[in-house]
Amino acid sequence: AHSIQKSGALNSIAHNGHVYRLTAELSRLKKNKGKAIFHKIGINKASTFLGFCEKHDNDLFEPIDNYPLIPTDQQIFLYGYRSLCRELFVKENALNVTDKLIKDGPNQKAIKELLLKVSRGYSFGLNNLQIHKSKYDAFLKMGKYQDIKYVIFRSTQKPTIAFSGILFPDYDFLGRRLQDLGDLNTELEMITFCSAPTSMGWAFSFSWYELNKKVCINFMKSLTTIMDENKKLSDMLFRFVIANCENHAISPLWWDSLPVIHKEQIIEKANVGVDLFSNLTPTYLMHGLEGISDWKFNDLISNIE
Repeated sequence: AHSIQKSGALNSIAHNGHVYRLTAELSRLKKNKGKAIFHKIGINKASTFLGFCEKHDNDLFEPIDNYPLIPTDQQIFLYGYRSLCRELFVKENALNVTDKLIKDGPNQKAIKELLLKVSRGYSFGLNNLQIHKSKYDAFLKMGKYQDIKYVIFRSTQKPTIAFSGILFPDYDFLGRRLQDLGDLNTELEMITFCSAPTSMGWAFSFSWYELNKKVCINFMKSLTTIMDENKKLSDMLFRFVIANCENHAISPLWWDSLPVIHKEQIIEKANVGVDLFSNLTPTYLMHGLEGISDWKFNDLISNIE
């Protein structure tokens, strides 16, 4: 299944059937001094995961795969649900690989201790994803979409990037702590985000269930505060995607047109989210990648009262 729809989102940014995707394959990590880089890939393979069979994928996600974002509550729910399912699949695989390395890998104390810490982190994240997945499953069976909350920024531009992800927000756009990801005894609040094709262009969507309102609303309020301080919305949202979402695809025509310095800055920011040894600072959403995206948003729609 595609976690980013092929027909609408990926086709709109592809060139000769290809897009750029962040990759951390071992052979490429060795070649690029341990850094994940952007690699060209066919759209038939981009953003795919073994989550649904073809029939159920087509039936379940038909309202978003075959129609532009309006939005309806059902559409917003389905975008979030697919992001969640993909993240759960990826986290399960990461935990299985890590646990196999603990069992069969090098018998060196420092490496074992590091892998055990990584495994505990993955287990904690997976457990929280499973909690949210069970709630989404229940809402899906009941057809209960009205409690989904969203903030959507719409653009009439041609998109240059497509993405889909989830986040347990630890810091907001002002660098303030929202929840402690190091507290393994807490249930984390979650926000989903994605790009989506519209009838006039594309949209950047944030969504969450009413149950997660405390953290998510404060997160969105911080974005509003930054906007009131005349910081560019395009810079903030682009920075957010690159830092928090490895599940994205980039237009080859756009990427190839960038100056080398901008490519290097994007790669550096993207590695913050995938490098186990990188230092995530509270202000990571406040600075960086200014003036690169050239995104322009025409309006905002929300169902938050």
